Amino acid sequence: MSIFDPTSGMNPLPWLQEKTLRALEEAARLAGLHFKVDVVVNHRREVVGLFAGDVVAEHRTGVKLATQVYRTETVKERFSPK
Repeated sequence: MSIFDPTSGMNPLPWLQEKTLRALEEAARLAGLHFKVDVVVNHRREVVGLFAGDVVAEHRTGVKLATQVYRTETVKERFSPK
């Protein structure tokens, strides 16, 4: 789940965030950025994920792990019946 995923329920203005994300991806491509490296670390500063490759694909894959590592429940999620 990405923070820009309109189905996540996390976006107050998903259309604006999605539009911004697409504009940033296009800007990266126009600037000639074709390859990128990102790392996800946990609270102990241990590497839990290393991502490299196409700027857009790499970011989207890294966000999935980062969301699992860093995301916390909202009050609504925590106390809603399951």
